Order: sequence, then C-alpha cells, then structure tokens
Amino acid sequence: MYTDPNANPSAPYDLLIVGMGPVGLAAAYETAKKNKNKDNKNKVLIIEKRSESTAAIRPQVIVLEPSRKAQLMDMIGQGESLDERDIAFLDSLSTSAEIKLSTVQRFILNRIKNQSQTGDIGPVEILYETTLKEGVNLGEGEASIITRGQEKQIRFTHLVGADGASSSTLDLVNPSLDEPERIERTTPSDMQHLEKTFHLGAYVKISLKNGQELALPEKEFVSSFLENENDAQVTESQLYFLRFDKSSHEKSQKKSVKLGFIGEIPKEIFDKIQGLNQQISLLDKRIKKLRETISPDRASENSLANLEVQLARTKNQKQNLVLSYVRRSAADYLGINENELAVTITASKTRAEKNNLKILTFQGGSKQANKAATQANGHAFYLIGDAYFTPNYPVGHGLNNGLESAKLLGEVPTGGSSDLPAHMAQYDSLCSKNAAFARLVMQGVRRFRKLDIGRNFVAELLENAVEKREKGDKVDLKKNLSHTIFADAAKPEDSIEIFLKDKFNISHISSLVEKGNLNYDIGFISADCPELKGKSEPEKLQFLQKLSEQNNGIPILIKSLDAENAPKYSLYRFNKEYSQNEAVDILNERLAKGLDNLLERHKVAFTNELNIINNKTVTQDLITKIFSSTVNNADIPLHFLPADNEIEQKIQEWGRFLTKNPSIVKQYRVEISEQLKAIQEVFSNYKNESVNLKFKGLYERFNSIVEKHNNELITLAKKGPNKWDASGRSPLYHVLQYGDLDTIKTILGFGANPNKACKYSCETIFTRRVLEKPEIARVLLVHGANPFNDAKSSYFIASFLGDRQSPYFCPKFGVECLLALADPNCKIKKSDVTKIAESQIVQLKKTLQDKALYELYLDKPYLRTAVARIAELKNIPAPEDQDAQIDLVKEFVDESLDKILKAKKAIFSKNSFFPSPKDTGRAETTPEIVLSEQTLKG
Repeated sequence: MYTDPNANPSAPYDLLIVGMGPVGLAAAYETAKKNKNKDNKNKVLIIEKRSESTAAIRPQVIVLEPSRKAQLMDMIGQGESLDERDIAFLDSLSTSAEIKLSTVQRFILNRIKNQSQTGDIGPVEILYETTLKEGVNLGEGEASIITRGQEKQIRFTHLVGADGASSSTLDLVNPSLDEPERIERTTPSDMQHLEKTFHLGAYVKISLKNGQELALPEKEFVSSFLENENDAQVTESQLYFLRFDKSSHEKSQKKSVKLGFIGEIPKEIFDKIQGLNQQISLLDKRIKKLRETISPDRASENSLANLEVQLARTKNQKQNLVLSYVRRSAADYLGINENELAVTITASKTRAEKNNLKILTFQGGSKQANKAATQANGHAFYLIGDAYFTPNYPVGHGLNNGLESAKLLGEVPTGGSSDLPAHMAQYDSLCSKNAAFARLVMQGVRRFRKLDIGRNFVAELLENAVEKREKGDKVDLKKNLSHTIFADAAKPEDSIEIFLKDKFNISHISSLVEKGNLNYDIGFISADCPELKGKSEPEKLQFLQKLSEQNNGIPILIKSLDAENAPKYSLYRFNKEYSQNEAVDILNERLAKGLDNLLERHKVAFTNELNIINNKTVTQDLITKIFSSTVNNADIPLHFLPADNEIEQKIQEWGRFLTKNPSIVKQYRVEISEQLKAIQEVFSNYKNESVNLKFKGLYERFNSIVEKHNNELITLAKKGPNKWDASGRSPLYHVLQYGDLDTIKTILGFGANPNKACKYSCETIFTRRVLEKPEIARVLLVHGANPFNDAKSSYFIASFLGDRQSPYFCPKFGVECLLALADPNCKIKKSDVTKIAESQIVQLKKTLQDKALYELYLDKPYLRTAVARIAELKNIPAPEDQDAQIDLVKEFVDESLDKILKAKKAIFSKNSFFPSPKDTGRAETTPEIVLSEQTLKG
C-alpha cells in the first residue's frame, strides 16, 4: 500500500475511490482481492480529504447484520498477522450486535495494509489530505486531484463516489455527462418529513452526584421518547437512543458509566447549538489570524487572551446546553430526578481530535439517487453507501447495505469488458432493492409514532430488534479457526492463534500461558570464562548483573567443575525489587545431578560466552525443576524468581486479556485452564501473600467464566440436544471445543448424537481438540461417534496411527478407534471401517512394527489406561512392566488390523472380527463379499 503523493500518475487505476470510510475501504479491498494476480502496479487509488490521524476516529455505534460480520471476517488473510485492535474487533463481532464505526474502518484498513504488502491482494494506494478537483472527465477516465497543496493528473478505468451523504463527487462528474447519463439525487416524497427533524449525538459519562452506585437497565441498548414543547406550544415526542457501556460501569465499581446518546431534539435547541458552533468557528479563525500576525506588545497579547477566554466561554455554553438535554433524557429513562445526575464529557487522553466528535448535530433528511451507476465511453461511475441513499439512523441500514454493495462492486469488469452494462444493472438493482426496504422500515417507524401506543411501541420495537441481533446474530469465530480436522475446511495456520503465540511469546498454542517461568529465557555460561575465572565475588556479580540486564534481566546458570571433575552449578539472578545481587550455589547433590542429566540430554553448551536458550527449546522440565526447587528448598533463595511486581504485572495482563476477549477466551479456555492449573501449583508455595491473592482472584474469575460457558450450553442442550445454531453446530460441538469432559457427558446424557453435531458435510467432531484428548474421544466413541462415516474418512485410521507427516497423526486416537471397534458394547457403526483400502492397512501394519513409535507417542498414563482395557477385552492380567505394556498394545493393534482385513472379505459374517452388542442377543450377518484381485490392489 502506498501513501506517496508523488506516485506515478501515468498508469491508469482500475478504480479511483473518493472517500475512505468503511464502505469505500471495503470497495477497495474487494476490488484489490479480485485483482491480486494482475501485473499492473497501480490498481486501486483511494483519496481522502481528512488527514491520516483523523480519518478513522468516528465513535458512532452501528448494528451489523450477521452476513456483513461474516464478510468482514472473510477479509482475514490466511495466516495474516493480527494486532490487539484486530483481536478486540473480532471479539466484539462474536459477542455484541453493536460495533463502533471507527473499529470497522480500522479493521478493513489493516487488512488492506497487510495483504497488499504480502501480495494476497492487489496494490492499494491511499492519499490523505487529497480532494478531487473540478473538471472530472468520465468519458476519458481523467481527473485532477489536489494532494497536500500539489495538483496531480490521474487516469482511471472506473470512479466510485464513497464520500457520504453530501457527496461532492457527483457534482464534479455530472457536468461531463450527457443529460440522460447524469445521476440526480432527490428527497423521496415519502421521506420529506425527515427534513423537519433535528438531531444530536453526544458521548458522555454519567454518575450520581451523591457518589452512590448507579443502577443500569438490563439492556445495553435502549430507546424511548422525550416529550418537548415546540415554538407553537405543541407537545412533540422525540425519539432518542442510549447505549450504556457496561464494561466502564464495572471498572468504576458501578459508580459511573460511559453513555452514547443519539436522538431527535427540538429545533430551538438545534438552532442554539448551530449558532454557538458559528461563534466558535469565527473565534477560532480570529485567534489563528492573530497568532500569525501578532506583534510583541501587551495590547496584542491582551487581545489574544480575551479571544481565548471568549472561545472557552462559548464552548462551555454549547457543552452545558448539550449536557442538559442528555441529562434530561437519561434521567427520564432511568426514572430518577435529573438534578441527581452528573453528566460530563471526558477529554480523550490520546487523541485530541476525537474531542470534536463527542458532540454532533445535524438536520434530518434522506436523499436517493435515481440510479446507482452510469458510464461514458466504457468508464463507469458508481455511487455507494450514503452517497447513493441516506437512510435514517434508527433503521441502521447504511453501513450494512454499503458493505453488501462493496462486495458486488469488487467484481466490476475492467479493461473495456463488454460485461460492464450487465454489472451496472445488477449493482443498481441491489442498491435500489436495499433502499426500498430501508424506506419501508422508516415509514413504519413514522406511522407507528402517530398512534397512541406509538411512543412505547416504536421504542420497544427498535430495542427488541437490537436485542434479537444480540442473541441470534453473533458470528462464530470457530469458522475462522483451524480446529476442524479436514484440510479443505481449515486454514493451515490460524491468524488468531498466531496473534496469541506472539502476544504471550509462545511457540505453540498449547502453551498459551507459560508455566511458572513467566516468559523468561535462561542464560548458560562457563565459570572458566575470562570475566569470571580468578575474579573476586564483587567482580563476578558486577559482570553477571551487566550480562543479565543486557539480555532483559534473564537468570543465568553457571557451570564449573570440582576437584573430581564433577559438575557444579550456580544460579544468578538480580532482583531489582529487593536489590539482591547474588549467585547461589546449588549444593543439593540430587538437584545438581538432575540438572546435569537434563542439560546433557538437551545438549546445552556452557562456553566462555553467554548461551541463551529459550526455555521451550530446553523444555519445561529444566524450568520446572529449578523453579520448584527455589520455592520448596530453603537452600536456594526465592530471589531467583521474577520480582513480585513483575509477577503482578503478568497477572494484570492475563486479567485484561480475560476481560477484553471473552469469545477468544471461550475458544481457547482448555489451553488457558491447563496452564493456569500448572501455575497454581507453583503459587501454592509462593511466600508473597499479596501476589497469591491476586492470582487466586484471577483463577476464580476464569473458573466463573468457564462455569458460565458450560451452563449456557447445558441449557441449550436441555431444549434441543441435536439442534443446530446459526453457525450449523449443536451444543455438543461447542462443548467439544471447550474440552470439558463432565459437560460433554452431561450433554450426551440429554440425548445428543455425536454424528449430528455438525450441519456441514465438510466438518467432523473429530477436531484437534478431540484427537488430543483420548478421554474425550473414548466417551464419544462409546456413544456411537463414527470417524469412518464418509469417503474422506477412509484414510483416517492410517493417518492416526502411522503417518507422522499427516496433520491427523494421533496414535492415541488410532488405538482408541481400534478399542472401540473391539468393544461389543460400543455403538459405533462398524461396517464403515471396511472403506479403508487394503493397501493402506498392509502398509500400516508394516509401519507399526517399529516399537519406538509406541514408546515415543504413548505416554505412561495413557499406556496404563489402554493396557487395562486391552487386558479386560482379552481377559488376561494387565502387565506392570512398561516394555510388556508396549508389547501388548503393539500386539493388539497388529491383531486388530488383521481382523479389519478379514472383515473386508466377510463383512459382519458370523465369523467376523466385530462382535455383536451383548444386549441384543443377535449376531449381525451379511452375505460374504468376494473382492476381485483388482479391488484388493486398492
């Protein structure tokens, strides 16, 4: 992406877009996505009159439809890097119906920046502080722009007006067109009543003057009417909306809340605010002019000071007028006396330009163009978003319709294609249809207001529309996560996982929170290095402190040899909090020997230079061994640990993450839970009570989140255990992603069918989450879950057991499948196993002759469980020796594969491998199938 005003103007752009609001950006993205494989270096140009710092700061809140949310999520590139704001935005998509306009804009802009650099979309150039000049020639595809004071000539194939309700682009294009081709914007007759309405938007903080807790309504988004008398002493009911930011309410211990207000106001108040705005503008100009020409004398300084006082007083008048109306509306809705309510506007701490947008006034109106597109000589001009049709904000159709139009606009033909007229007609039809529906809804709101019941009914209607979306129109992040096992249904590397790995400095998502070491690396150095050998203790400590601080304060392990050449270790860490600077000898012989074995196994080198090893490389064994010893062994002081304030900062970071990203926490709660449990074990012996309590509070909060997730799914499962939600998944599917075994069993107990957990044929419940948890797989298989139920699954058993390169490789799950097939009480549909090709089974038997595979991938706890089940099936004693246990599992797998081969030739005959369920008393029989030699070759 380019922002260079000196970019080459001679190459024509496929698309010139005027305006970089969310709709203009979406049109650019969709077009660039289509053009990513073309050679032209200048594909899309966006020009924006605002500066880069003010182009995406609008705080308005809008309600997005689920299809538009899905469109935004589809913009994430495969493995694309996401930042904190992207994650927060994605989280809001899945937890709330309401989204800040500025966050949509920023999210699309990030996608354009990232993907144009990686080549995933075609190049997009953005020029800020740039306007279109008079003299646009659509027929020739030529225009002049003024960018930061410089005039440039550019050429384009097509032009897009995305500059909002007051689109100036249309006025610049029309003069170059013949009368029949011109686009006219007028107020539809059924929308003319809106021109007599006046509106205010304000972003404030409210609290009770007595300092007591402020009680909020249950809903975050509410609406009502305020009765006002107009100039003719006629009472009017004026619609307003309130949005309570409940997260700010919680942060303030329920003493205050951030509030967004937007609604109709009396003309008298509107005129007063407009008058004050004019005074403020005039005073700003006078102050600016005086500052440019001021002479260094007292009279000039006094004049400037007087003007600044007048400006501050006028701004204060405007603010008080606005706050008074907002106070009255909020008090009316909350049912309290307005004199009890304090209302303030909080200045932005980071961006002063935002303050100008905290109070907005505008006159109502709705304009619609007679057509959405026109063309001259093969160059098309498209209007999009509010530039085509301006709906009234209570209906909330503007951005939704604009994003839908942008998706279609991205398919615009280029290069003189004969398909252009058809595309223009399709585009015009879509825009016209969406505008007609929005006008219909706007008319409904108007008519209901005239009824006696209208005041309450319309407010309730609008509230319920948002509430319905809150409950039913949330986007499922799981569609964009790679937990589905099929390669064609999942991205190879998920962007959210990449973000989490980067944020928490981890190599794999399973280590979402580092165990004990709090993201510290460890340094290794030999005591024979010149800076240590023969030096005094203070000199050694001074060198070690410098070495540690140069490497982010890491601890350092020092190795030396005693007189008998036995290894000796010292552990150094400088604790800033307590100003402790000490290298502690590890005198515990058993610990030293254990360290020596670990370090030798991992080939950790102790040289004359510091060797920094990431603890994931050395494995958590080393960290855990040292860490637990520093906690439990009085001979090794605790100051090896990070300082208390560093641990507290980490706890606060985890807490903020839990709060800001509820749906992502939900998705990865298994990993978080496992890591927090591991850290809890460490903290159980930690001596600082304050730190202990803070971690305990964090852990309790996380557990309450988990319990809430489980209860939500249990409630859904009670109503319909096999009912799919909007994402096409049942409660069982979602709880499998959570990985909570007790809740899985509960939902299965309600009658959930594992084979009906997903609506789509491309999905399976056997996701990575299930493969990594044999105890979960076991429960599913017992309840009839079938990993062999379609053609794609025919290679599963081979992949699970023997293909180390396969993304499905999971020997534990392969063994579980074979155990399920051998269990007479298991409900799995065993006939489907015959889909596995004979050649695959033969190759698998050969691969599994390697005993090392079992030793490497079957851990001791699982091995004990599997051996106990095999022994029960065979009615033999379970061996205690590990080698004998592995031999038993290996023998069982080999025998099972032999029986599968036999079953392919005599499916479910009386002599079949598969026993009949004990409770039926009947043996399943199927005529013997004779496979030809060609078939057997697979």
